Amino acid sequence: MKKTFIIIAMTGILAAMTGCGNTGDTRSENPIPTKAAVTTTAAASASENTSTTAAKTDNKKAENSEGSTAAVSDENTGASPVTKTDYMQIAGVWYEENVLDTRALTIDGDGTYRLAYRGGGSEYGNIEIERQVLGADDVTNIWYCFYREDGTLWESFRLTARENMSPALVSGFDSSASVFGLADGDATGEPDATLAAVKRFMGNWSYGRCYISISSNGDGTYNADVKWSSSAAEGSAWTYICTYDAENDALVCNGTGVNVDYVYTEDGQSSYTENYNNGSAMFYTDNNANLLWHDYNANVADGMLFTSC
Repeated sequence: MKKTFIIIAMTGILAAMTGCGNTGDTRSENPIPTKAAVTTTAAASASENTSTTAAKTDNKKAENSEGSTAAVSDENTGASPVTKTDYMQIAGVWYEENVLDTRALTIDGDGTYRLAYRGGGSEYGNIEIERQVLGADDVTNIWYCFYREDGTLWESFRLTARENMSPALVSGFDSSASVFGLADGDATGEPDATLAAVKRFMGNWSYGRCYISISSNGDGTYNADVKWSSSAAEGSAWTYICTYDAENDALVCNGTGVNVDYVYTEDGQSSYTENYNNGSAMFYTDNNANLLWHDYNANVADGMLFTSC
């Protein structure tokens, strides 16, 4: 039974790692950072958010969705009377994309919102809707303007459809825009902080001949599959079932990790030797978005900083 499980896991990780292609040195001379040294930048992000000004938002509004230089019409209806139906267009739980410290934005159907930071802390406020007419063709942009409790503007977003992806709230039209993608969730409930936190772990990572693939099982656990090849025909593999540890901001496997050595023969046969099935490990990120793997059994990954591939 164990061999069947390991063979399935190995087949999956071999397929997942095909695109990484990193064949550098297998070890680093730098000592592995301690988990205590890994700090979050959420507090810094919160500070930066408080300096967002209405002028920044107005500059973004002056562009259209194709990035052209069409003039803004004199007609700007500004804040408009709205109903709950208007707010239900964006009600739900949204997660910030393309940033290290993902924030969760919960919008209720009554036009109130909560912005939660991964490192802790929240902001609350109300949403106003502005309709803006652009150019001679009377193209209308609808902006959702988020005001903090003290009345200052945090940010203005437009609702954008994306092919084969969830809708997004986008603050502008260029690379500096903030983007929040819609996730499954109850608009009246608390943001799923765990989902927001673990998103950065998902995907494939590499360091030299060592590759890590992390994926969600959809039940609150996560697969971390590691393949470390000494040659094209042989190497070692680790399979961990992890859960998210909020205190350490890490994916952790406690005592169920499996490690095997594998060999592929020229005639296509394979053999596996199980070394242990009670391993423990921790996966976490540093402030440069590198992934670190701490193997509690033999510390085999000391000094290795994995990059996304």
